Amino acid sequence: MVLEETSEPGTLVGTLSVDPDSPDRYRHELIEDAAGRFRLIDNQIVIAAEQPLTHQYSTHSITVRTTDLQTGSKLETPLVIYIMPSNT
Repeated sequence: MVLEETSEPGTLVGTLSVDPDSPDRYRHELIEDAAGRFRLIDNQIVIAAEQPLTHQYSTHSITVRTTDLQTGSKLETPLVIYIMPSNT
């Protein structure tokens, strides 16, 4: 995932999904949000308003936990978001 440092709060970073043919239901949680820089709304990762993005920190790590609501099994997935300088 790559974002410009001038990306506004609410900008979509990515959408989480599981096998659409699965009858199971899942819940996603953002358990590491890069010091409040990102948040999860339903199944979408967006930029939060709390902390600005700066190219000074060229990457941010977040972790998503997905829970199978039928079995209770959990999977934690680390993701890296790259910040590039704006061209302005």
